[in-house]
Amino acid sequence: MKAKNYNVRKKNILAILSYSMHPYTAKEITDLCYTVSLTCISSRLLTYLKQGLVKRKRENKKTVYKYEITKKGLERLEYLLGSKKIKTQIEYLAREKIR
Repeated sequence: MKAKNYNVRKKNILAILSYSMHPYTAKEITDLCYTVSLTCISSRLLTYLKQGLVKRKRENKKTVYKYEITKKGLERLEYLLGSKKIKTQIEYLAREKIR
């Protein structure tokens, strides 16, 4: 059960990053995933960075990072979504309440 929730969270975070194709801070993602803490989102993003699913950059030399999805992240999202078309699923996920 825990692994299933882990993949749901991964799918939701990657969908958010891929939907608009612009960088997000961990705080901005947390605002969209209102039931998940900033600490949890930050931890997940760091894990995804190490897995090569996202990349990050500092904005104006501040300590705040902005995250973007990578090609590998898009491929993983497509795998997690299954056989449905990725664009349709991303639009659906980005409009529903993220758990």
